[in-house]
Amino acid sequence: MRVGLVIDANMAVPGGVQEYVRGLYDYLHASGHEPAIVSAPARRGAEDAARRILAVGRRIDVKGLGGQSAPGSITWASRRTLRAFLAQERFDVLHFMAPMGLLALQILAASETTNVATFLVAKDRFGLWGIVAPIFHALERGRLNSRLHGRIALSPPAQRYGSLWFPGFYTIIPAGINQARFAPAPNAALRYDDGKVNILFVGRLDRRKGVPHLLEAYVALRARRDDVRLILVGDGPESSVARAFVAERALPDVIFAGTVAGAELPAYYRSAHIFCSPAYENESFGVVLLEAMAAGLPIAGYANAGYLTVLTEEAQEALAPPGDLGALTAILERLASDGDWRRQLSAWGLEHVQHYTWEGVGARIVEFYRETASLRFDTR
Repeated sequence: MRVGLVIDANMAVPGGVQEYVRGLYDYLHASGHEPAIVSAPARRGAEDAARRILAVGRRIDVKGLGGQSAPGSITWASRRTLRAFLAQERFDVLHFMAPMGLLALQILAASETTNVATFLVAKDRFGLWGIVAPIFHALERGRLNSRLHGRIALSPPAQRYGSLWFPGFYTIIPAGINQARFAPAPNAALRYDDGKVNILFVGRLDRRKGVPHLLEAYVALRARRDDVRLILVGDGPESSVARAFVAERALPDVIFAGTVAGAELPAYYRSAHIFCSPAYENESFGVVLLEAMAAGLPIAGYANAGYLTVLTEEAQEALAPPGDLGALTAILERLASDGDWRRQLSAWGLEHVQHYTWEGVGARIVEFYRETASLRFDTR
């Protein structure tokens, strides 16, 4: 099966959507299918050197367009270019990563094959989007929505948000994880292995991900104990603010690792004792949670709607109400002090992550492709 994975986001920029695409691509390739990543022209990261990436259209990066969540860009292609491209590639399925940018919508409009989409984003407060989405439908009169033959959502929150733009029936299929990549390696050399309890954050350094809250919690934690360290992996619009915060307070044992290559990321998980992700809103799922679980790390953070779909009741005791800084600090302090609780949550994560292997998730997606194509032809 020839599958085009259509993504508007830059594959060279770290992110959950990019990791979803890589994991699905690798599963499809290993299963004997012929996947390709269809994206706008952009710098290719070293970890994608062996993956088939097809650049189409023209891309213009627009400073500030993406806000805090992602770099902004506008990409488009002429209808003639897209039709020639699709005729040459002869995809059996086009799988769109939603929400879709201009290029993906253009490809959807030009496609003559089976079209499915995975909705990967959620918003807890629709605000302006709740007004814009119905206008989008009114202008399109359902034309683009009718060209989608199948809809996947990572979680119920992603389904609720996706339904604003593309109403219809959704199948819930979560993201997957390459468990072996992050699995604990007892004999591996560890970073920062000096007896301190290492608290790890992996993600974009912005307010929505809760970086300011994490730093405030660390201030309170260090006032009570000096055997903890905070490691921040990632970059983003709050990076300079976070560094200034640490410098002004002379906070010890804070490591800004910056953007880390994919091959190096598992070493940071293996060197940590606690994973903390205090994102307080707009989370649909949480790929980083799967990475932490696969690495055997207990997870602390905020109980946003997306995280609650991944972490079941056994693990939710380590989640604080969103925005409750005191509760988050107390959870981190208990985890730092209570090795038994850490081991209990670690064992739960290593068992629970088995539900999210790409072998299982990928097989469900391929079956979804086949069922969608079959229904499409049966209803013609």
